[in-house]
Amino acid sequence: MGGDEESPVSAECPKGGGPVHVRLTQKNMLKLRVMRFFSKYAPMLILALVAATDLGTSARAQAPSVDQRTEVVLREMETLIYPGVQPTNGKRVFVRMFDTHSSIHAHWAAYRIARSVPSLQAIALASEDALRYDKLRYEIANWVTYTYAQAWFLRLATEYEKWANESGRPEPLRMRPVADEVAQALLDAFSNTKINPLTSNYNSTAWAFTQLHQYLGYVGNLSDLSTLDGWIQQYFLVDIAGTSFKNDLDPSLSFFSTFGNWHHLVSETQPLAVAQGFWQIQDPIMDKHLAVNGIGTAHSYGMGWSRLWCLRSMASTTPSGADRRRFLRSANAHLALGMQRHYQLKGDFMNYDHWVGQFAVYAVTADSGF
Repeated sequence: MGGDEESPVSAECPKGGGPVHVRLTQKNMLKLRVMRFFSKYAPMLILALVAATDLGTSARAQAPSVDQRTEVVLREMETLIYPGVQPTNGKRVFVRMFDTHSSIHAHWAAYRIARSVPSLQAIALASEDALRYDKLRYEIANWVTYTYAQAWFLRLATEYEKWANESGRPEPLRMRPVADEVAQALLDAFSNTKINPLTSNYNSTAWAFTQLHQYLGYVGNLSDLSTLDGWIQQYFLVDIAGTSFKNDLDPSLSFFSTFGNWHHLVSETQPLAVAQGFWQIQDPIMDKHLAVNGIGTAHSYGMGWSRLWCLRSMASTTPSGADRRRFLRSANAHLALGMQRHYQLKGDFMNYDHWVGQFAVYAVTADSGF
């Protein structure tokens, strides 16, 4: 994609592509022994003491914790993502993961991983070093110009700022000015086009609205948030027609669940009472449509993780206990298949490594309070 592109294999990372490790000094060992006494009450702080930097000890706020199963997934995906967030030469920064949007969500995943597993701070520090303001400006002027990339950019900006604030970093607002411009570009685009709730993949309106909503809410832009809420009410708080979970099981090039991301949008943006009322106007979801998709195409690898985060969102809002159990069983099956595929496919950069790990990170942390 031009002279400023860099080959993903040229990423400057430690041998093996894994996290940076440091030896525990006697001082840190003493800290660790003291803190073990309080481990019952502050497990996250103990993890921070053995992080690859001193960030954990200076954190001003604490990110949500994750369970052991989630941490296993995050540590696995970190090994794929770490090389993709290294600093770059030239004008561009979003180049190491083959395409612009995959590179953006790799940087987003770096901060989500670091916030979830404090001992993996090295990946966030590498990304922070890479995301220079001049390069961000160049990206949004020339490359971050389509809906999918813009939506992920807003998620990245929020994640970076949260990590920077929690870690006491010197420039927590570094991305805010450019992210504000990206948010405005999305608002302008949807103001001047016919909104279609059934678009999917790179043109997914539901996905763009989910990420735009979280950004506007985070920065406190209540005026534009009100406009967006009006669009969601008009186009999405209605009976879902024209798609279902069945569509995800058909052989196709889709990597997103159109039906699932519609539910994910409602779950992420609406009060619980509204989200539960939304269920009352939907058709029942058949058990056979909750099955995992065993089709072995490149985009199906992302589809499985997409369905996982949607199923977890649906389980959190359905008023039916029986449906909640069905959705969580299906989510667990999707997680198992996703990890099975991961161990089979990791090492295949073009079809897997450059993007699927980021979907996995989103899927296992989307409903964890981040």
